[in-house]
Amino acid sequence: MARVDAPESPRPVPGADGLVTNRPGLCLAIYVADCAAVYLADREVQAIGLVHAGKKGAELGIVTEAIATMRKAFGTDPANLVVQVAPCIRPPNYEVDFAAEIVRQAREAGVRDISTAAPAPPPTRRNTTPTAAKEAAPDVSLLWPQSLRSIQN
Repeated sequence: MARVDAPESPRPVPGADGLVTNRPGLCLAIYVADCAAVYLADREVQAIGLVHAGKKGAELGIVTEAIATMRKAFGTDPANLVVQVAPCIRPPNYEVDFAAEIVRQAREAGVRDISTAAPAPPPTRRNTTPTAAKEAAPDVSLLWPQSLRSIQN
């Protein structure tokens, strides 16, 4: 877990699967593929976190570590956190539902406001023409809870 304090030019933080900051105007970014990006936002102290969590990260408690880091660094009370688990691979397309484990760990840490993207539908054969793909595109605005939208200043 890395604490980001300065708005330096964009650069990777080696060895970090999570970033936290309380600096206004800083944008945190991570790369994910099938894993989940987990967004954490503290409504009271205006601190944020972003972690890369997959099967191994969930097993190692990366979200719990991010919450503990935010508590120690910024005084975050987990009850004031909004946690959003972004879309990721899940059953039936993957053998482990690490998103459910992330939610369990966040609740156990005291987080009350947790949202996840809907589980992936079972694989089906579909028309992949450009028109069909455009029509089938999900409305991503539905993935972000109102509580996250409300803390934007």
